[in-house]
Amino acid sequence: MPDFNINQLLAKHLTGKLTSEESEALQQWLADPRHKRQYEKLMNATDATKYLQTMEVVDDREAWKNFRRSYFVHRPYKYYILTAAAVATILFIVVFSMKIFNPVSPTADVIVPHLSKIEKKMIQQSVHSGRNGAIFIKNHQATVLTPQMQKQIASGQPLPESFFQGEAIVKTLHSKEYWLVLEDGTRVHMNYSTTLKYPGHFADDNRTVYLDGEAYFEVNHESGRPFYVITDNGTIKEYGTTFNINTNAGEGITQVALVDGSISIKMKDSSERQMSRGQLATLDSKKGSLTINTVDISPYISWNTGQFIFDGCTMDKLMQVIGNWYDKDVEFDNPQARNILFSGNIDRYKDLQTTLSAIEFVTNCSITLTKTTIRIR
Repeated sequence: MPDFNINQLLAKHLTGKLTSEESEALQQWLADPRHKRQYEKLMNATDATKYLQTMEVVDDREAWKNFRRSYFVHRPYKYYILTAAAVATILFIVVFSMKIFNPVSPTADVIVPHLSKIEKKMIQQSVHSGRNGAIFIKNHQATVLTPQMQKQIASGQPLPESFFQGEAIVKTLHSKEYWLVLEDGTRVHMNYSTTLKYPGHFADDNRTVYLDGEAYFEVNHESGRPFYVITDNGTIKEYGTTFNINTNAGEGITQVALVDGSISIKMKDSSERQMSRGQLATLDSKKGSLTINTVDISPYISWNTGQFIFDGCTMDKLMQVIGNWYDKDVEFDNPQARNILFSGNIDRYKDLQTTLSAIEFVTNCSITLTKTTIRIR
């Protein structure tokens, strides 16, 4: 593996532009506890902004150029190279927690999907537990999010038109989730470690966003203007629907669970295939395959209503999810414990020790928790 400049890696990570090779190099660097602590401090909004302002160059062209060209023909987009001086004046990053963020205020005639009682309760739990937060990056203009603007956003009042010019990136980190409403009224719930890129205003003939990670979409259907979600492994096209996309289902694997309505899936160089309600699509870029099966989709969408549902899940996979959500390293002193199968429901908003005690009881494993690590014996 070639040598990488860690400063460039961190800057590209913050702007959502890491290649798979660079991401692997960053994970190796983060394996050192000292580096992990430095990284966690950097994730503070003020520190992140100061860090990016010291970088000599941040190239914002390559992160999405091949992605867009390969999968979807979109209206022309002007790319920018951000120098250190430019970053200091035009890069806007803020980490914040609020009930729902409208990054592009819906117009008066747009119908926003109704929130169920469960969703409302979950949002309250997320906010109160400090889980609801993201990094918001806009690279077309200097913007200061004043307290008054925060109040406007939280109350759903429209902000000045200039605030929404150009494309933006919303990025959740480990242990965070985020709700947002797009210009057309589509609601998106982003799980942890997820990046969503969207335009300030959608085109006249399509609505296109770019996803890396996991998100639950409630799309506001518009006849003649389909909604596309582009991922590394393929494109999802909606026909007025609710669905979940997870690009982290495995190496090179994306899974799409259709909750309601109708969508189609298209991998690169393949024909479009329709999905029906209650089906799960698995896109495997290594095999070049797309499979669609009717399944119980509850385990794939339960996170959206505040639960983890595991059915015959290995302890290894279970602890990956728990470790990411609670932002802890996981270590197995007993390698055989990785293969123990676990089935059950876990409340995402319970404190970690309570969750681990429940897992310990069911699996008969000995689990200890330190400030940074979950250890399984």
